[in-house]
Amino acid sequence: GRGGGGGGGGEKGGGEIMAEPGSGQRETETETEENPSDAPLSMAAPANATDRPLSPLPAPSRRLPWGALLTTLLAFALLLHFIRFTPEDLQRMGRNFTLPLGLALYGLSLAGGIFRALRLQALHADPLPPLRLLAITLQHQCYAALLPFRAGEAALPLLLKQEGIPMARSLALLLMARLLDLLALALILLLALAALDQALPPALARDRPLWLALLTLASVLLTLPLLFRHRLVAPLIRGSDHPLLARLPRRDWLQGRLQAFADGLESMSRRGMRFSAWLTLGIWGGAAASALLCCALLTPTLAMDQALAGWTLLLLLAHLPIHGFAALGTYEAAVVVVFTPLGLTPEEALAFALITHGAQILLLVAHGLLGVALHRLSRTS
Repeated sequence: GRGGGGGGGGEKGGGEIMAEPGSGQRETETETEENPSDAPLSMAAPANATDRPLSPLPAPSRRLPWGALLTTLLAFALLLHFIRFTPEDLQRMGRNFTLPLGLALYGLSLAGGIFRALRLQALHADPLPPLRLLAITLQHQCYAALLPFRAGEAALPLLLKQEGIPMARSLALLLMARLLDLLALALILLLALAALDQALPPALARDRPLWLALLTLASVLLTLPLLFRHRLVAPLIRGSDHPLLARLPRRDWLQGRLQAFADGLESMSRRGMRFSAWLTLGIWGGAAASALLCCALLTPTLAMDQALAGWTLLLLLAHLPIHGFAALGTYEAAVVVVFTPLGLTPEEALAFALITHGAQILLLVAHGLLGVALHRLSRTS
């Protein structure tokens, strides 16, 4: 047996150890398992393992903020180099941005957040607390718009994981929501271009039939995975059982994640998908009303069909992961490129971009703060 003397000066903090014959080997093996560093050299890690310095962070994670910052600075530098922009241009257009306009924009944006929460509940089979779901949706909107290169999209699976929803099922929800968004924007842009006839510049009017055909094809391609979503992952699951992939590391883990992803797609009912489609139209219909309201008050020379077409094209470009922090610089460059051929001068387009972008950032930050407050309130209640 082991002695229990606590006042001794042994190495392990006890007194002398009185062992029975034959028990020393067992104690040595037990201590070796508990303390691998006390094991012989042939059983332990290499002798110089502890002398090696810790490996630095991966290069992409370190360079991501710098890449976003350089993207922002480069976009602003190009804009200021090619456009003779003055503060008077910004002040002249900023006088039309009033408090009632800001409140109307916030009301429409908050209604869009509520519709997004309802859409997420319609896509998800199991019910979630409404207040907490709204909090998650508002926080996701804030992160997705402010973080560079669309990295904030990962906030939705992470927030839903805290509610007990597996990551793979959350990714299925996010995929369906984004496909619905892209389909709605493609249809709105298709209708806007179909309505534009004489308002387009000659260079764009010549290629108008081609753009209509491409948007129609894109709408069809986006509709297919929504209709046949149950068959998206089945070929991947069957392919992972191929004998050539038998030695794939962590193949069982990959199959489990794919199966959970497929279960998330199969759990979406047809009724929920139809309701989500109508909610998606409501989301982007409210956003279109916000854009048309801003264009009517800030750029009265721009026709409504031109404003709708330009705004929809901007939103489609915003889904590409090419923007920096809060899309600073890249958003302004896109507004100048899109709205200048539609009739605005480069100075007017840049002033319009700065005002509307500033309002968007304030609205998104307000959404994020409201989402955090609602999340804490739902936790305490």
